[in-house]
Parts: sequence; C-alpha cells; structure tokens
Amino acid sequence: MIKTENNFDNVLIVSSDGDYSGLVKFLCDRNKLLGLLSPAPKERCSILLKRTGAKISYLKDRQTILEKRNEKAPNTDRTVSGSFS
Repeated sequence: MIKTENNFDNVLIVSSDGDYSGLVKFLCDRNKLLGLLSPAPKERCSILLKRTGAKISYLKDRQTILEKRNEKAPNTDRTVSGSFS
C-alpha cells in the first residue's frame, strides 16, 4: 500500500470485514479514507472496523437515498419517458 498511496487522492472502502481494519487505519492516518460503506447491518459489521474510528455508513441506512437516485426525472410536463425495464 505504501508504494501506491501517491497514485490516488481518496478511497471509499466497501466492506464489513475486520480483515480490512489495518488498511482502514493506515488510510485514516494519512487522511486518504473518505469513509467505509458496510453492506452488512450495523450489528454484523466487524468490531475491528468500528474501533478504527473511521466514518462508517451502512448500506441499509442509505437504501432510500440510493433508490431515489435511480428514479428517472420527469419531463417538463411531469411525465416520464423511456423504458421501465
């Protein structure tokens, strides 16, 4: 990781696995971590990740926001065009 850290500005890690706690801590110490997105619920996310002090967002908590971003914007007459498939 030390060899490649100058190749990127920031990182967002998607994981709930405590095996990544060392990497998360390393990136936090260097101000390279945007945050951690956990696909698992809060109670199933590793305690090792929670102890790093990194900002953790849980996918389930963001579900409504993500669903709204996937909706098609209406036309000026408030109808939706395009396929619904």
